[in-house]
Amino acid sequence: MSICFNGFKVELSANTFTAYVQDMPDNRGLRALREQLQPEWFLHWRAGKVYGIPKVNVSQLTQSFGKPVELKCDEHLQLLARISHKPKKNRGQKLPKCLLHMNFSSFKHDPQ
Repeated sequence: MSICFNGFKVELSANTFTAYVQDMPDNRGLRALREQLQPEWFLHWRAGKVYGIPKVNVSQLTQSFGKPVELKCDEHLQLLARISHKPKKNRGQKLPKCLLHMNFSSFKHDPQ
């Protein structure tokens, strides 16, 4: 799958990725949830739902969050762009599989 982030063509290695989803109609509680789960989870709120991507391998998680859902990359570009632009220390070691083969040299902030 090919998409453009900030005008740069990016080839994704998959059409879908797994995220964990939890309902949160109002995002006022997001800051507290991020502080609670920060060491292990990258969280993103959109339209009444919080999407979580583990920063570590699932087997290493000590805090659970949401239910696993397979998401289509082209329907969640904002989430993918947001996590791909985070420095490694803020997003953890793990990226969704669809982002693993991306060439980050053209991005403003190299996540490596």
